[in-house]
Amino acid sequence: MIPLKFKDDVCPEFYKEVVSKFEKRIKKYIDKNPTKKKKKKFGRETKAFLKYLLIRNHLSFLLNCPADRLDKLSCIFFKKFPSLKKKESRLYREVTRIFVNEYTRNFPKADLIKVLDIKVCPYCNRSYIECINNNDKKTLIKGQIDHFYSKEEYPFLALSRFNLIPCCSDCNGVGGKFMADADKYKLINPYLLEDTDGIQFKMELFRSHFANFEQCANSIKIKVEEANQSGLKQNIKVFHLQEIYQSHCDIAAEIYLKGKLKMPSTYRQKIINIMKPIMPITEHDFNQLILGIEDNPQQFKNKSLSKFKADLAKDEMLI
Repeated sequence: MIPLKFKDDVCPEFYKEVVSKFEKRIKKYIDKNPTKKKKKKFGRETKAFLKYLLIRNHLSFLLNCPADRLDKLSCIFFKKFPSLKKKESRLYREVTRIFVNEYTRNFPKADLIKVLDIKVCPYCNRSYIECINNNDKKTLIKGQIDHFYSKEEYPFLALSRFNLIPCCSDCNGVGGKFMADADKYKLINPYLLEDTDGIQFKMELFRSHFANFEQCANSIKIKVEEANQSGLKQNIKVFHLQEIYQSHCDIAAEIYLKGKLKMPSTYRQKIINIMKPIMPITEHDFNQLILGIEDNPQQFKNKSLSKFKADLAKDEMLI
């Protein structure tokens, strides 16, 4: 698991614009009900809900609610508007239409991923999630956004920024969190993580001599464990990290064998000297250039499998 954080803990400008536009739209829903002649009028309870949002900055707090208070805020809304829990109710259907449609049609996913400055899925640290544009600025590849508290159960959180987690299709799909309720499974929101130390990757070998590289890889079992009482055990289970990382035994084998080379400091210094005419490199650069390992936790968010590689390399005393 990789922490998510907005730069300087400040609400980004694009999101302020999202909030402002959505507030204006809600006022229209109330003042010009219905907004179009062909549309059905919103029910009395829905109008009461929308008016409540405009009192004492309730809307702003809802959309900017800190990650550690989203569950409590949800309880407040469910208590004040019990029909929000009943999917057959008119209030639930109309709130879903207002909030989820706003997210689907107008929310700039690429802007969220950009301001969070993350390139790899924070749930698994495997797949890249960047939005890639071509020359005419039409998005070719879109990163996905997971609603930590699902749109189906908590439609009013569909636009809340600390409920929006950039992630890969595997983690956001049916094999990942798609069918798992965050509250029921006690999952940890990436916005609440302080560092990357909550999960530990290890490898076990069933033999010490190998006929070839493939045999070495096939002799390895990857273990993914909760560390430092982080509470991430359920995250590991829901995202199937134990099973998924077992497919990376070949990378683990590379790290294991490189560890057995026991590269002396003189060898490292020789490589550093060879590179001087081209580019001065540090020990950190050596780990990336020669070993293919990112040892800076601050950069795990931008390099696939970086946490996995770093943990195994440390165990093998490679870095």
